[in-house]
Amino acid sequence: MKKLLTGVAIGVILMLTTAAVSSTSIQATLFPSKVTIHNGSKITTIDGTGKDGIINYNNKSYIPLRTFSEAMGAKVDYESASKQTNGVHKIDIYQSQANNWSLYKVDEPEGAQLYSVTCPEYPIRMQIWDITKAGSTKKKFNFVVSNFMGEDIRINPIDLTVNIYKSDNNGNREYLIFSKSAPTFSELIPNKYEYLFTFEWDGKGLDGKVAPLGKYSVELIRPEEVKYTVHGSNELKTKAIDAWLLGGCNIPFYGFELY
Repeated sequence: MKKLLTGVAIGVILMLTTAAVSSTSIQATLFPSKVTIHNGSKITTIDGTGKDGIINYNNKSYIPLRTFSEAMGAKVDYESASKQTNGVHKIDIYQSQANNWSLYKVDEPEGAQLYSVTCPEYPIRMQIWDITKAGSTKKKFNFVVSNFMGEDIRINPIDLTVNIYKSDNNGNREYLIFSKSAPTFSELIPNKYEYLFTFEWDGKGLDGKVAPLGKYSVELIRPEEVKYTVHGSNELKTKAIDAWLLGGCNIPFYGFELY
């Protein structure tokens, strides 16, 4: 009888152990695959035969979340389980819907992160930067809309336009030679993220003629203030868009030359 009870006890322990393991783990098989994502005109392939391994569980394929999200053009933030996350892992996926605007985290190479540390007093920034590569025959610029508010915000629709002026030798504007507007912007911007709109100027004026060599100035036409809501709230707030020209923060204009 004692042996029987011992056997039953061991069986119960095994059952409990099996149940505990099954609730926190699964058995899956590798599923070597290549997944091609057709996102508009952009085609991205996920190689599930390498480090981004795809698995099969219960006749369903599972792709690493970050790999899949970034292939779709989204950004992923991960925060491990803690008291702040109520004991669960926190994953945020940000998918841009803005037309021709690209979302970047400020510590990514494509962003304007060089200016984020030196400009803490400008929580919402709208800037323009010359990103022309050396030797290029075309001028390349970025419109930059950045959020350093400390929380995720959604900005009410705004329009941004760049005007390029021919300048005299002293840098004074002479006449407008080119103008370009970005698509209307109205997006959820996560904290410490920014949107970029990139365009090239081929050096031709509004009349289609090649602009003469010399000095120019570029100006970003932007609102003096923006209205926004904090993510999860409907309360409409207002923030002024200031500039610190000498420090290069939130600048609306500067000069350049065509050689």
